[in-house]
Amino acid sequence: MKKIACSFFLLCILVFTSRIYSQSTAMDFNVGDCGGGNHHLFTELDAGNVIIIDFVMMNCSSCITGTDGLRTIAAPYGSSHPGRVHIYTFGYTNSISCSQMQAWMSAYGFTHTCFSGDDNQVSYYGGMGMPTIVVVGKNNHEVLYKKLGYEPSDNTAVVAAIETGLQYNPQGIEDVQAQQQIHIFPSLIKDQLTAGFDRKMSGSLAVFDLSGRKMAEQAVDGQDQVIIGTAMLEAGIYAVIFTGRNGLVFTTKVVKE
Repeated sequence: MKKIACSFFLLCILVFTSRIYSQSTAMDFNVGDCGGGNHHLFTELDAGNVIIIDFVMMNCSSCITGTDGLRTIAAPYGSSHPGRVHIYTFGYTNSISCSQMQAWMSAYGFTHTCFSGDDNQVSYYGGMGMPTIVVVGKNNHEVLYKKLGYEPSDNTAVVAAIETGLQYNPQGIEDVQAQQQIHIFPSLIKDQLTAGFDRKMSGSLAVFDLSGRKMAEQAVDGQDQVIIGTAMLEAGIYAVIFTGRNGLVFTTKVVKE
């Protein structure tokens, strides 16, 4: 009888653990940030925003590295998708106050939105992983990325999650349709990249690194194809942004070998 009870208990733990780790929908919140603003997550997602949620500990070197990595990833979207990609950093437990969070943010030069601790969210997403990083987006409030812990090699997956979230646009103009109008080849660039358009375009094509620095630029003048030299770029992920003279913006990403 004890063996049966023990087996049932273990089964319950496994089911509960599976439920925690398999969340595919974000946990909603309606809370104030440490700067006095208020945030209703689902409303912000419905408006077309992609939110990177970052849970940190105060004495955690990997949390500093992770938050800095997220800042670098999010920077180019300030130009390509103004106001749509946000980092929200929370303390990992309710005992962490806004004053502690603000001191932590200031110490490492972070200026994005922060909140006091929220252990309900941490539990919902599977427990603290120093840091825990979640990317959510779209009007179905989808969890697009989730990981306990951070390594720089995770950047590619985080960028892919952001790009997926940005495909939802509440104004009815799908970013994915815009991306289909600019084609970059080869898929892994070396000394140069070729950008092809679905029709002749005029404007400028620029390559940005993940910190938002413009690394290369080429004028486009009634062309359906343009080449940019990329030999000077280090290996990594870059944003390619076309800005048309009529204000139309196309964006995509490339990987330099």
